[in-house]
Amino acid sequence: MLILVYQLVIGGVILAAAIAAGKRGLWVSTAVAVTWTLSHVVMPWLMALQAITILLAFKAGRKFVPGRGRLYVLRTEGSPEG
Repeated sequence: MLILVYQLVIGGVILAAAIAAGKRGLWVSTAVAVTWTLSHVVMPWLMALQAITILLAFKAGRKFVPGRGRLYVLRTEGSPEG
């Protein structure tokens, strides 16, 4: 049970960073989570579980990054209006 709570905390931190700090927060929190996992977790099955948790949280966090998926059209003077 404690392992499940820990995974929820890791995912929550990544999502919170994406919401609070955008793209930079998402990348920094993910990098810190990966680094911590690689340096502290010694059981392969737990490392795999945390890697899956981090990946899913990163993918979910990308939805909170502003401007993602938007198409911006720049118009210059003299350009034809389409």
